[in-house]
Amino acid sequence: ETLENALKDKSPEARAQAVFGLSQQDGNNTEVLHEALQDGNSDVRLMAVDSAKADTPQGRAVLNEALNDQDETVRALAEQKLNTEGGQ
Repeated sequence: ETLENALKDKSPEARAQAVFGLSQQDGNNTEVLHEALQDGNSDVRLMAVDSAKADTPQGRAVLNEALNDQDETVRALAEQKLNTEGGQ
């Protein structure tokens, strides 16, 4: 519950850490990653991309969505993960 609350924190650093923490928990946290890709801060979006796993269909969906991000760094990391972790 604390991590879910941190997703709404004013601090981008707190939101990014919440994304990381939630992505490490058991269960399907793909929705958290998709929501994080809508964050106004690129560091939060980068954490979502970094936390996505290209070897699962859900993770590839997150990474494919990130390929359309406004930030070049987010797009580049998504492309790199898809190409090196067995995505496309």
